[in-house]
Amino acid sequence: MSQSLGVAPLQALFRFPFEGSGWRNRFLVGSALILASFFIPILPLIPVCGYVLQVMRSVIHGEEPTLPPWDDWGRLGADGLRGAAVGLVFLLPGTVVYLIGLAVYLGCILVVPVLMGATGRSLVLEGSLLTLVAVGTLMFFTCVALLLWLLGAVPLPVAAAHLVARDRVAAAFHVREWWPVVRANKLGLLIDWVIVAGLWTVVYLACAILAYTAILCWLLPFVTAPALFYLALVGAAKFAQSYREGAALAATEGKV
Repeated sequence: MSQSLGVAPLQALFRFPFEGSGWRNRFLVGSALILASFFIPILPLIPVCGYVLQVMRSVIHGEEPTLPPWDDWGRLGADGLRGAAVGLVFLLPGTVVYLIGLAVYLGCILVVPVLMGATGRSLVLEGSLLTLVAVGTLMFFTCVALLLWLLGAVPLPVAAAHLVARDRVAAAFHVREWWPVVRANKLGLLIDWVIVAGLWTVVYLACAILAYTAILCWLLPFVTAPALFYLALVGAAKFAQSYREGAALAATEGKV
């Protein structure tokens, strides 16, 4: 049985991003990078990804979760690129399906004005049917993409933890190596996902309330950025704990 809740009480886990020497500046840097990603796509998120993997690394090595200093930007960038590559592969099927659906949708929408210009007459019925097909196609492909994204996201934290533990990108895709860890601590990993999903729900509802509040909507980016950084830190630490415990249990059972 998993010992996840006994290794570090949930209250301590939820508090750790706000504890330790220099936590304010370290938390502010991560939040600022995520805020910058709203205006500069992808690039600011690379060191954030590396930072999250660094938190996972310390927990996997048996340390209590803490915020490390932002001092080795080269290592953070390298780790971030490796983590981003793994995430891209796991989420690629859903992304491809969604882009196909979007392409079909845009293709159908663009066909109507082209036909109208070519024929010189109004194609109300044809245009309506084509638009209906386009919307239905996009909805179908989006639903399939969401399912594929979910299927890819579920094993992703364990794969990322295995990457950190082995310090090799290829290790994330060695399912036979990390699957015994999942089987040994499946309850702990399930609890992790419940916790992360619950936190995401709280953040989503809070952001939705701000978005629909005319007076406070301007605060949305400044609330979303630290909230996302906090979720990434807590999720990384929790999954790293469960990975460490699962690896220990699997080793005891002689499965790794």
